[in-house]
Amino acid sequence: MRTGLIYALNMEVPSSLSAGRKPEIDGAYEHLSALFISMKRKRIDDFAYRQLTTSQVIDNDIGVIVSGAGQENAKIAINKLCQEYKPDCIISSGFCGSTKDNVHPGDVVMATGVYHENQHLSMDTARLTGRKSLAELSLNYHLGNVQTFDAVVYSRENVREDITAVDMESYALVSEAANYGVPVMIARIVSDVVPETKPTLFPKVQARWRIFFRNFKLAQKSLNQLADFLVDNPKDI
Repeated sequence: MRTGLIYALNMEVPSSLSAGRKPEIDGAYEHLSALFISMKRKRIDDFAYRQLTTSQVIDNDIGVIVSGAGQENAKIAINKLCQEYKPDCIISSGFCGSTKDNVHPGDVVMATGVYHENQHLSMDTARLTGRKSLAELSLNYHLGNVQTFDAVVYSRENVREDITAVDMESYALVSEAANYGVPVMIARIVSDVVPETKPTLFPKVQARWRIFFRNFKLAQKSLNQLADFLVDNPKDI
């Protein structure tokens, strides 16, 4: 089985897939602002953006691509992944913001549908047979809709009521992969809980603090656990 894995940023690539490479984020908080920096740079310390890397885990063929943040980058990466690697399925993982008070940092959100503005695409939840195994990993998981925005979300002001999490890539990933007939599983790790109202002072600084200084290590640990499970058990998705 050929499984495509797609991440927006190198900091989201689990350690099991980046062994032997110098990580982009290595415990130095001064580098954590990379999430908010344009992805136009030519070189990074780990996976090159939108460059396909292949490997094998047990008997599973894995194709990994790091897209860069945002929907346009996600579309480019999906096209490259589908044209050059031809995966049987695609798993999109990484961080997201929770829009529900009962969905906490470190929890898993498995998308049942994705939204962007007034557009909606439903997901095949019947394929999510790995939920029992996730519970056995002691990972709290939630099924729900993910809403994709074109910028970092600082409050729930423009978030639909039926949304569990927000990100910047999921809608584009699902819609673009549909052109190739390749199913996509969106499995996100909550890095922060989006506040009800936008902070009046320094919203970007406060968002960075919520995500990185308070929750980054917890979210990264869950992301590593989730990735190990998905890579080892692709038939369970």
